[in-house]
Amino acid sequence: MVAGAITYGRQLLSVSRELRCISDLASITYLVGFSKLPTNESKEQLKKDLCQGGHEFIVLQECQLPRVKENTLTAWDWEVEQLKKYSGSDPLSGEVEELPPLLLERIKLLESDSTGLDRLFLPNPTGNTLTLRRTFAFWSDLGLEDRLSNANQSDVYWTIQSLLHDLRLKSDENGLASTYHTTLISPACFDRYNDGVIQACLLRSAKPVELNYAVDEEFSKQMTDVLFSVLSNWSNNQGEAALEFLLALWLGRLQLLETHVDELLKLLANEIPKMPFEMRFMLKQIVTQGNS
Repeated sequence: MVAGAITYGRQLLSVSRELRCISDLASITYLVGFSKLPTNESKEQLKKDLCQGGHEFIVLQECQLPRVKENTLTAWDWEVEQLKKYSGSDPLSGEVEELPPLLLERIKLLESDSTGLDRLFLPNPTGNTLTLRRTFAFWSDLGLEDRLSNANQSDVYWTIQSLLHDLRLKSDENGLASTYHTTLISPACFDRYNDGVIQACLLRSAKPVELNYAVDEEFSKQMTDVLFSVLSNWSNNQGEAALEFLLALWLGRLQLLETHVDELLKLLANEIPKMPFEMRFMLKQIVTQGNS
């Protein structure tokens, strides 16, 4: 039995049930090209279930990835649901303000199911696609330097999502998983990995609870400083992920203390009139949301 890729292994289990009638002298070899099972424990359990009776289970390559079920809301689901409130398509939304053209086009793109490998994220404030620069720390030991110029957003997102998932599986102090404490992605990560596309990957692949800086005043202040740095530099490379940060804040996936949101707006007061319409629109919605 050959499978190109498995996410849950249910199809292989179904096949094993169908083949229970084979001769006791026969055996089955399950050959899997690529496994996306979320943990090593789930892989070992699948192997145990499939290999009963002397059968064999072989995986050529694997990468543990988070399990996304049919009813799981991704960052893109959050995005399209929010944007549609302002698109005029829902007369009951109560929103009368229209979206900027860029965000209207974004709805069409998301609903077309043809986002493509390089349009996962909003562009930078000047309309250019977020791309990876010449160095990428997580690929530095893999001999991929000559491929960086051809790397797309999907490649980077796969990498960041895999790293976060790996951290969630760890139960020690170096991981994100914690039974008794809220664990946040350090604001310093957004300073350390300052390519806009990497920052966008962190914002999209993180769980909302991992970006809820409102639970701690110090972390909320640190993240406010990061946001100010990005948003005030919207016209250069340092602020290329400005739209992604504003979207995360607008959606509530990234949260700050209200006092720090107010502080951020005051710090940006002189810069806001110069910002592109899309940025001003999202800032206005964040303010309105906070007031309500």
